[in-house]
Amino acid sequence: MIFVKILSIGNSFSEDATAYLHKISEAGNCPIDISNLYIGGCSLHMHACNIKSDEKKYRLEYNGIYTDKTVSVNEMLKADSWDIVTVQQASHDSGVLSSYGENGKYVVDYIRNTAPHSEIYFHETWSYEEGSDHPAFGKYGFSSSGMYSAIKSASEKFCSENGNIPIIPCGEVINELRGKKEFDVLSGGGRLCRDGYHMSLFYGRYTLAAVWFEIFTGKDIREVSFFPDKSDIVNGFEIPDGFTPDDKKIKLIKNTVHNVCSKYLK
Repeated sequence: MIFVKILSIGNSFSEDATAYLHKISEAGNCPIDISNLYIGGCSLHMHACNIKSDEKKYRLEYNGIYTDKTVSVNEMLKADSWDIVTVQQASHDSGVLSSYGENGKYVVDYIRNTAPHSEIYFHETWSYEEGSDHPAFGKYGFSSSGMYSAIKSASEKFCSENGNIPIIPCGEVINELRGKKEFDVLSGGGRLCRDGYHMSLFYGRYTLAAVWFEIFTGKDIREVSFFPDKSDIVNGFEIPDGFTPDDKKIKLIKNTVHNVCSKYLK
């Protein structure tokens, strides 16, 4: 049986991505333990500063649930033998290559030196939804597809320049789904975001966790029956009323995740 331990150095976007990962992995008989270091909107620049100061600024989430611990990157890297350590850029700068620079390199080099047996992955985040009121959307021309193109270009360049870091293609999967009528908001499709940039508590977060599951286990999400229900929504979020999962949408998500991830797993 595969068992994977992951440390994510992230923000609210890694929180979205990992909320259901442990439960999906259990259902897929390939358990993943995921520890997420959370500071809202935390950028590579902020991560680099926090590493240098060794400050305990991160709220620790374990398997999708808040703990009462506030930790530093330094202590967490040394706290366990991690199989995977993930990094990412803050969403507002994710398509701006110049924002990665020396700060991103510093974070990656620090991880490599401190946890040399861990493999580093880059979490490619997603573009904002059409109509989003996020203040940073303007620098991408208020275009979801334009923002995604910038994210993909910046992510690939950063990863190639820092030792060909493998990518977790969450942004690509979300972009693919938005091209389907079921999730094309401009044509009346369902929204994958809950506020224009964070993922919805059911379809959105499920999609991201499915991507991580396939990338880190090599297993086929189409063969895993788990889909979150109201009991799986934690960390203070309000439970939506009247939500009923649409089997056709779930099938579309699974197929899209598998088709995209298969390219990366090759």
